Amino acid sequence: MPESAKDQAIVIAGRDLGESDRLITLFTALNGKVLAVAKGAKRSRKRFANALEPFTRLDLVLVPPRNGTGFFRIDSAEIKGCFPVILEDVQRFFLASLCCELVDKWTRDADPQLELYRLLVWTFEEIARPGEARRAVLVFQARLLGHAGYAPAWTRCALCGNEIRGAVARMRLDKGGFACAHCAPGDGFVSMGALKGLEFLQQRPLVHVGRLGITDSQFAESWSIVRALHRYHLGEDVFSYGLIACPTKTPHAAFPTPA
Repeated sequence: MPESAKDQAIVIAGRDLGESDRLITLFTALNGKVLAVAKGAKRSRKRFANALEPFTRLDLVLVPPRNGTGFFRIDSAEIKGCFPVILEDVQRFFLASLCCELVDKWTRDADPQLELYRLLVWTFEEIARPGEARRAVLVFQARLLGHAGYAPAWTRCALCGNEIRGAVARMRLDKGGFACAHCAPGDGFVSMGALKGLEFLQQRPLVHVGRLGITDSQFAESWSIVRALHRYHLGEDVFSYGLIACPTKTPHAAFPTPA
């Protein structure tokens, strides 16, 4: 029999499996993303109580699959943190759902990423606090690109390699980032203010990200930029983006779609 092991996890998705079980997608501290069966979860609510609700943080015991193939099994689960305010607020729910959907799309099964797990925990804690939940999700999106290996050089030209000067830059996702206006002439552009802000949010310690002042217009442009980056590198848009109420994108920003 495979040996069980303790781990920490966040529930990022779940669906029914057969007549009595649930199949839960977990993002764990030690094992990365795993699919785990919760035996009898549909038949008896007492066994797992509310532990399998979306966004719940757990201490759990997992039994790995036989021969390294198939699903893990949840032997036991104890709630270490839950966020009822996220479940009760529609927009906070959609923001947290976006984070889960991005993690699911960007990560491979059983690929440990402890720092990404910690970032996801931090993001949910920030979403649940009073204040600007969207900022935390903007931070998450920018940093997730780094974890996936696709963080652009926000303020350096992808064509000439020099620091981008001036107030605007062109988006050149086919070259991995952004370019000087004279290196990539065209109509669509993004502001250097937005790119510098995203660089700050991605690279500074998390305790400092609240220091960046950001207007609705700046936020809308930054949000559109990171959404375009995720869409381009994933080769598809992410469903939850369409559910989130954000300020209208600034009219001068033009963003390409995947080929």
